[in-house]
Amino acid sequence: MADMSGALLLRHGLVTQVQLGQATALQKKDGGSFGECLVRIGAVDEEQLVEFYHRRLMIPRIADAKLFIVSPKVLGLVPADMAAEFRSVPVEVDNEGTVTLVMADPTNNHAVDEIAFFADRFVLRAVGTESAVRRAIETHYGVRFTSPRASERATASPSMDAARIKKPEAARVEKVIVEKQVAEPVAAKKAPEPRPNKEQLDQQIVLLTKVKRSEETPLPMPVPPPADYAPEYAAEEPTEPILLTQPKEREREKHDTLPGVTIPLPDPPLVQLRGARQRDEIASLTLDYISQMTRRALFFVVKKNLLVGQDGRGENADAATVQQLAINIDVPSIFRDVIASRLPYRGPLPETAANRAFAQSIGGVGWEVLLMPITIRERIIAVLFADNATMPLPDAALHATTREAGLAYERLILEAKGR
Repeated sequence: MADMSGALLLRHGLVTQVQLGQATALQKKDGGSFGECLVRIGAVDEEQLVEFYHRRLMIPRIADAKLFIVSPKVLGLVPADMAAEFRSVPVEVDNEGTVTLVMADPTNNHAVDEIAFFADRFVLRAVGTESAVRRAIETHYGVRFTSPRASERATASPSMDAARIKKPEAARVEKVIVEKQVAEPVAAKKAPEPRPNKEQLDQQIVLLTKVKRSEETPLPMPVPPPADYAPEYAAEEPTEPILLTQPKEREREKHDTLPGVTIPLPDPPLVQLRGARQRDEIASLTLDYISQMTRRALFFVVKKNLLVGQDGRGENADAATVQQLAINIDVPSIFRDVIASRLPYRGPLPETAANRAFAQSIGGVGWEVLLMPITIRERIIAVLFADNATMPLPDAALHATTREAGLAYERLILEAKGR
């Protein structure tokens, strides 16, 4: 998922286009994950990478020490080759059977789909440092990586290395050797082991680029990104007609919260969502909840290549106004990024023509926006938008609410089919 994580890092100015190219070339040459290669060339450090995923994608960050205290039962949910390939470690399972998966690259949707399918469980993404995830996989699963560690800096740029190669080579495939650990008496002297032949080595090697169960993996989204999808926001698109509404001319009023005032966080409407009997009720419950913590919230549903407004709360967000909004998700925008990545977003609204048109149509947006996708299994069916938060937003409660909203939609669809 170098394309997805690379685009996110590029958009927020953490890396440059040149550094993305260098990391991609280094990954082809030495193997390993894309994040490891970014660290090796000095584009970012591990702390920056983890903090970026934690804050912008609103996923929990797991301390390094917790990766090494995991029960064998939980580790057994993910086999060694899959954990090594996807740089992922399961750390716990909650009462509902949801497994928390610590990932070095939480934008890797393919990894989530494969592990969720194999474990037959809902996967909650979390992020950990590249080095800690790698050490945990080596410790728990007894594997040995052949790619250099992230701490080993590349001595020269990948482009210079490529220029020195006389014969063109195919992209290098990283290998992971699964080591068999056999307990031996401490006093016994170890006889020198014979060197394994080629056949024995081949049996121990797991090729990580091989796609497993590709025919059985569910489609990741209802509206796949177009063939030209490459969200690089440095260049502006010449065309402006993206939002199918008339922009509003007036400026939004600015409000400030009183310093030192603490407001208790509202409870997420999980029980109410489980009892919802209509689709409009799901949107209403979700909006009522988020609007207690923000000054504006909008609810969009996916219809073919459009995100269509359904309801809203707050400034310029009455139902009649919101229902006039229709956003084309075939063109670059923050909405298309969220649908393509199937991940939430919290941060400033990126500068694109589509984003500007959307902001103008609702009278401007706050300095930080929130977008939460709502899914049925792995299909995006709706997106919740909010801005102008009046208190710190609880990431875990928001994730639980949107997940419960997706389950409510799924239940109503299955009941309708049954009737």
